[in-house]
Amino acid sequence: MAKGPQSINQLSNISGINWRTVENHMVHLMGKGMVKIAYKTSYLKIYDLTDDGKKYLEFLKQRYQKSHINNVEIAELDDIRNMQREFVKIYAANPEIFNDRGDLS
Repeated sequence: MAKGPQSINQLSNISGINWRTVENHMVHLMGKGMVKIAYKTSYLKIYDLTDDGKKYLEFLKQRYQKSHINNVEIAELDDIRNMQREFVKIYAANPEIFNDRGDLS
């Protein structure tokens, strides 16, 4: 909807999310005042961002642009998390190989 009004099916196709899930999200976002029905017939609803929705989208874009996290850094974070998990597993299985500070003996 950043590029203009969209139907449930259009949003579903763009996002790859089931249309019923998209419809549920639109109901939720309407309740939050982020989207509105721009056009409606008995067979079709076209949704658009409200002014608040546009402001929030702009806020998210700015936050994303200011963020220094890119795919490489995210992968590095995932590697660190995986190493931490492995450490916890090893420690839990073999606490005797670590000294009181958690370092290898």
